[in-house]
This record gives sequence, structure tokens and C-alpha cells, in this order.
Amino acid sequence: MNARRLMPAVALCGVAAVALARPRAEPLPVRVWRAYADIADSTLPGYQFPFDTCFRAAALAHDVPYTLLLAIARGESDFKPTARSKADAHGVMQILWPTTAKHLGIHRLSELYEPCTNIDAGARYLREMLNRYECDIHLALAAYNYGPTRIPVGATRIPEGAPWYSGYIYR
Repeated sequence: MNARRLMPAVALCGVAAVALARPRAEPLPVRVWRAYADIADSTLPGYQFPFDTCFRAAALAHDVPYTLLLAIARGESDFKPTARSKADAHGVMQILWPTTAKHLGIHRLSELYEPCTNIDAGARYLREMLNRYECDIHLALAAYNYGPTRIPVGATRIPEGAPWYSGYIYR
């Protein structure tokens, strides 16, 4: 395993950014995700998941926790590469077609059904959300699911289903 990945996940956005982003009284979901971030890179799943090589490569390439990618894939598609939602999200990581896919450089719908391409796109999008929300995993997940235009940076109130989604991915 790459020595860089053994560092605490909180360092994903740099210590200064994380310290500045921390309010005095954090809501429970933020505290729970921050505790996860502290141990994310030192924990490994007890099960071999499909497309493991793709998840590991995407986690390393985009500096996101491997276990968080697995949790999102489990929650979004149950690891099914042919999954399609009513909202027109596709593949393992449920990338929205065409807007999010094209934003991520995917111009053919069929590419979203290639597991490694989809997982890499999901990891890039998650990294984008983590950067946007200063490593607040709770808000980054809310934006991953609801779209960044619906989740303001620094939000204290988010759409009703967003906290549920964050908790669902955590569990």
C-alpha cells in the first residue's frame, strides 16, 4: 500500500483548510464523518468487493478514501455496473447523464457502463465536492447526491433527504 494513503484522511484538504472550516459546535453528521475521516485510511473492509482494483486506483488517483468510494457504490447501485435510476444516473457510482458525465469528460452514455470509467468519474466528482465543501464529508455527500447547485457552501440547512443520504452512506 502506498505510504501516502496511510496518512489520516483529514489531511485530504490540508490541515489549515480543515481547521478553518471547523465551526465551534458541529452538527452530529459532521462530527461522525470527521471521526470517520480520522481513521478512513487505516480501515479495510472485511469483504472483497467487485471491481476492487478500480476502486483502489480511483481512490489513489483522486485522493479520496477507498472505503468511502465503496460505501457510495454500495448505496448508489449495489455495485451493479448496469444500474440506472429514474433521475437518469448510470453505472456503479450513479453518474448523472448528460450533465455531470459531460462535466467529467464522459461524452458517450455507454462509457458510464464501464465499471472502471464510472468509478473513476465518481471518485473525481467526490474529490470535487470535497474540495468545494472544504472536506466536510457530510456536505460533499449531500452535493454528490443532490447536486452542488442545491447545497450551498457552508450550509447549515440542506434539503430534507440530504442528511438521510449522508447517514445511509455512513451506515
